[in-house]
Amino acid sequence: MNAMLIEEKMVEILKDGLGIDLNDENFKETPKRIAKTYKEIFAGLDNVNEEIDKILCKAFPSHYDGVVTIKNIKVYSMCPHHFLPVEYNVNVGVIYKDKMLGLSKIPRLVKLLAKKPELQETFTQNIVDVLFGKLKVKGAIVTVDGVHYCMKMRGVEQGESSCFTSSRVGVFAKKDLEMKFLEMIK
Repeated sequence: MNAMLIEEKMVEILKDGLGIDLNDENFKETPKRIAKTYKEIFAGLDNVNEEIDKILCKAFPSHYDGVVTIKNIKVYSMCPHHFLPVEYNVNVGVIYKDKMLGLSKIPRLVKLLAKKPELQETFTQNIVDVLFGKLKVKGAIVTVDGVHYCMKMRGVEQGESSCFTSSRVGVFAKKDLEMKFLEMIK
């Protein structure tokens, strides 16, 4: 990610596009702050596969064959259509095979995957795909409840609405296991 280029273009947007006086004390460092912020917010665009591998590389032996559920993982992303924030509440259920991750690894993975502008449906599916494909679990299920600021602050201005998506794979394709997970996260 080119922070210098982002800063340059933000000067153009703020000064020429919006007519903001960049000599005003409140705006002097704004292009630099925006570039730094974008580098953090969009970290999922840079070397994401390396970061995923780092998160998933340490697994521990286990004979537990029940559902491991991590609830209420709060992460933030950006809408790819308007570049406005999206606030997600994510629930992840996993049934491991022979090895399991430490509990903090799933929220780290979810946070990393949220750090790029993409559709909520794609984000939801990506979490399941990484857990099932890279970690080789018996099954994975994910629910995502998203508050989209493109709907909240502009356009339709629905401040209290949210979008709910889910994806499941492996043993969670069985309806009874999916229903058990959904009951667990209530």
